[in-house]
Amino acid sequence: MKLNSREQILAAGTGLVVFVVINYFLAGPALDSWHEMGEQNLKIKADIAEAKVLIAREPQLQAEYTRGMTRLREAGASQSAGDVIGRIEQLGGQYGVAFTQRTPSDPVERQRYVEKQAQFTFQTQWPSLVRFLFAVSRQPEVYRVVSLRVRADAKDPNNLHGDMAVVNYYVRGAAAVKPGAASPAQNPVDKPAGSSEDKRASP
Repeated sequence: MKLNSREQILAAGTGLVVFVVINYFLAGPALDSWHEMGEQNLKIKADIAEAKVLIAREPQLQAEYTRGMTRLREAGASQSAGDVIGRIEQLGGQYGVAFTQRTPSDPVERQRYVEKQAQFTFQTQWPSLVRFLFAVSRQPEVYRVVSLRVRADAKDPNNLHGDMAVVNYYVRGAAAVKPGAASPAQNPVDKPAGSSEDKRASP
């Protein structure tokens, strides 16, 4: 039976509605899924690129780790913060920093290392202080200035008064300093010295 024009238009409209409905319920979710898969694919590619960069840097990172670990001395029962005081006073004498007070602290036992800390009050001038701090960072052992407060003299701003805390780090065992030794198990990051509970030197 031949359809008239009105019936043909009605049939075409009905078919279009059915097509749209089918695409909404079937093609729509598929397109959403493809879009999500595309985003995941881009993320995976970015992760792979980052991993390749880290893999390429692995020898450099391993060398830096080995250099850092070989700077750490093995902790001994006879060592104390007095060792830190002696070394820092020696550097102060070389670079023009005069210490007026020294306060050693008891060693702090961490999971993977030991901290020997001491507080100092000092007098110096800007150039001397800069040279001194640079020398501390260049020591064969690991020294760290964890707090530093400086104030200029009221009569002569070139003269400085201040206080600081210095920490020397030691490893727990000799095995940790051997190049190529297995790295320690992953543990939560130890809280470094110089945090809020550290004692400040008396003014």
